[in-house]
Amino acid sequence: MSNCTYCGKKGRNNDCVTCDICRKLVHTDCSGLSRMEIECIRSNSRKIHYYCDKCDIVATINKLKSELDVLKSELEVMKNNQGNVARSDNDNLSAEELITEVEERNRRAYNLILFNLSESDEETDVKRNENDTSRAGQTIFSGEHEKIKIMSCCRLGKYNNEKIRPLRISFENPQYATETLRKYIRKEKLYLNRDLTRRQQNQCYMIRTEFKNRREQGEDDIILKYSNEIPKIQKVEKKNS
Repeated sequence: MSNCTYCGKKGRNNDCVTCDICRKLVHTDCSGLSRMEIECIRSNSRKIHYYCDKCDIVATINKLKSELDVLKSELEVMKNNQGNVARSDNDNLSAEELITEVEERNRRAYNLILFNLSESDEETDVKRNENDTSRAGQTIFSGEHEKIKIMSCCRLGKYNNEKIRPLRISFENPQYATETLRKYIRKEKLYLNRDLTRRQQNQCYMIRTEFKNRREQGEDDIILKYSNEIPKIQKVEKKNS
């Protein structure tokens, strides 16, 4: 008979559950499990596992390691779709930076950025925001967007009466953001782009700079092609004159 790893009191098999990693006993009352969960764990044909708090941390770490491997694979695919400059930049990512970057991209996938939409002269923040939301909807939506609604709008940066701040537009889900961008017809100087992370913005800048330098050095057989707002330098075949 062993002691419960939680309360330290004696435990018996009939009033305890056993951790699947360390094999130590935990009183059912100490485990925080429901009656149904306890019955499932005690079943001979069970498909679920039970870990005490200490071992649950180990299991969580192992799970995170597996998820990290998946994220690394996904990022490797993303890197392969970028230019050489972007690849060298991402090679220096630590595991923590990698996870943070992927999470940040997932959060920003709900947003689009509208450039050059004039700012309202309403007196209050609430009124200005309402004005931005209304005019943003009129600008980016056509009759095909009836089901899509703007969830919120926010100006980026500090107010400057000599410069129009970009407007971040948030949607209910990433699919709505993608559909809106795909169907958007540009009006005058009103540009609509994805909400890129700082790292993605730096990648874009470096790739465009590389493209400009190569063109200035005489490479006239290259073009910039965009995928999800990220540029990639591609060679094109010259037509025989």
